[in-house]
Amino acid sequence: MADDAATALKLAKENEKQVNLLWKNLAANEKKRQAWEKEQQDYIQRVEKNLVDAVNDVNKRLTDAGKIINENEKNQMTYIQAIEKNLIKGLADVQKWVEKEFSKKGIFG
Repeated sequence: MADDAATALKLAKENEKQVNLLWKNLAANEKKRQAWEKEQQDYIQRVEKNLVDAVNDVNKRLTDAGKIINENEKNQMTYIQAIEKNLIKGLADVQKWVEKEFSKKGIFG
């Protein structure tokens, strides 16, 4: 019986060591899992930030392009108005010249 008790005690101690080792491994694995989750969260945050930055950059570029288009349209309108003004003035000058020339010859008056 003493041998059986000694063997049982020895097995119990060995089992206790194995249980302690399992708990130790479980704790180490839990730390690794937590570290991995943190790395995943950090990565997700970086990706989200990059996406937000990209969207903001595109929005800024679209806004800038819209401003450039508006400025170009404004400049075109100013240019067209200046051309129209010069054209009207030129036509009026030609009309005055024609009237003057024809009136000298007695055609209009």
